[in-house]
Amino acid sequence: MKHLATILLAVVASLLAVYAFGPKGGAGVAASRETAYERVMRTGVLRCGYNTWPPAVEVDANTGKVGGIVPELVEYAANAMSLKVEWVQQASWGTFTQDLKDGRFDAMCAGAWETKEAAPYVTYTEPVFFNPVYPYVRSNDHRFDIDLKVLNSPNYRIATIDGAMTDIIAKEDFPRAKRVSLPQMADNSEAVLNVANGKADVVFNEASVMLQFDASNPGVLRPLGNAPYRSFASPLLAAYITDAALVRMFDTVLSEMQLQGTTQRIIDKYSTDRRLFVPVAKPYGEIE
Repeated sequence: MKHLATILLAVVASLLAVYAFGPKGGAGVAASRETAYERVMRTGVLRCGYNTWPPAVEVDANTGKVGGIVPELVEYAANAMSLKVEWVQQASWGTFTQDLKDGRFDAMCAGAWETKEAAPYVTYTEPVFFNPVYPYVRSNDHRFDIDLKVLNSPNYRIATIDGAMTDIIAKEDFPRAKRVSLPQMADNSEAVLNVANGKADVVFNEASVMLQFDASNPGVLRPLGNAPYRSFASPLLAAYITDAALVRMFDTVLSEMQLQGTTQRIIDKYSTDRRLFVPVAKPYGEIE
């Protein structure tokens, strides 16, 4: 019995040692990872990822400074809380969710559209505007004028960027069409050029981006119809799904910015066309 008791005590001691000092570390519990909110509050700095889609987000070719509608809104909100913003990394739309999980930056500060694909991994602030998306074709191409459904055929080609919205639309709505794909870090303009150059037949894109393309290439492409094919909410920030506290903090400031008209004033500095950046409705009715 004494020998058995000795063995039992040794086993218990071993288990306690594993619990206290095992691979999970600490006093028997997993070492908790610092959240983006905790890191921002500790350092006073919001580290932002971004992607370019002028004029929402753009980078000065000479200085490398990140600017545009969303960056100015982000910096205004951060400054209101005495926070600084660092633009640390350009990220692709297809991989930014993993970048957030890996802690490469605290938030995607680029108006990343709210999508069902990202929903399990990302939490968003309230939108600052909405973006309509249209199908674009060459101006002399009338094959899809009557019914866009004919695009769902192996006879036609859709210009896409891996993981981006145009790729998702192609896969979901036109699975039989061929995709002329570009890698995730490709610029939007490259997909557009694939249609302009005849390598693809259709590209789905955001209206403000296409307006800039048309300014440099007048009359080359045209939208199919006047009604958007889809519309998307553009939030101020997208953070990893477990970082809701960071999102709530910015939502509070964003709400005040919206009510005071600050958000719309900043948007209007870059574009006053309400069809390109559709305003967020007021949370109350008009006062008579």
